[in-house]
Amino acid sequence: MPDTAAKYNPINPKRCMELRRLCCIDDTPKNTESYFIAQTLKWLKQNTDIEVVLSFADQHYNHAGTIYKASNFHYLGETAKSRILMVDGKEVHSRSLNQTQRPYGRELKKRYDAGDENIFFVARKPKHIYTYYLNKRIKRQIKKLDLYNKNV
Repeated sequence: MPDTAAKYNPINPKRCMELRRLCCIDDTPKNTESYFIAQTLKWLKQNTDIEVVLSFADQHYNHAGTIYKASNFHYLGETAKSRILMVDGKEVHSRSLNQTQRPYGRELKKRYDAGDENIFFVARKPKHIYTYYLNKRIKRQIKKLDLYNKNV
């Protein structure tokens, strides 16, 4: 995610990591998710040079980012709206249409260009953006950049 990392840690993009696919079994004890996140953040701070942890909460699945709020992540707003490609009634990533070096991508592109009614785009809600700063110094530096960019 080089472009995403550069956006949320423009000073050191290689020191930005995305938290993905957080899930726990439903009958786990209360606060299991936040405990797991806290232990992970603690380990990252002690054992890596990661400065910013980024995560998204997908409104399409009714995720609001409650666990990130409970874990003291900073809310940064929403991504742009997106869209998903529907192929024969199944959701497919929209980039699949551009993967023309692969047989499946070539077939999708051919069908889409021919006007196949079983291939179409559906709008999606934006995602919520959350960041956690493992380094207070970088947090201040990034906030200064944001302030500067808003006034330009």
